[in-house]
Amino acid sequence: MDAIPYSESARQRLNWRHFGKFAVLWIIMTFVNTFLMTTAERHFGLRLTWLVKLPTEAMLATVNFFLCRHVVYR
Repeated sequence: MDAIPYSESARQRLNWRHFGKFAVLWIIMTFVNTFLMTTAERHFGLRLTWLVKLPTEAMLATVNFFLCRHVVYR
């Protein structure tokens, strides 16, 4: 049974440069998330912050996906 060939871009190996970019992005996104949740808690209170958390996390996940795709793994 033959393996399905991958494109050249799929064969590219990840290296420490990719890891460094990913780590920096992860730290930045963690700080942004913490800032947004703290701000939401101050403005809306703890109960309503739980309602704001899900859309905020979804927005940050989308932004993170595109940043990883266009910045980290290029």
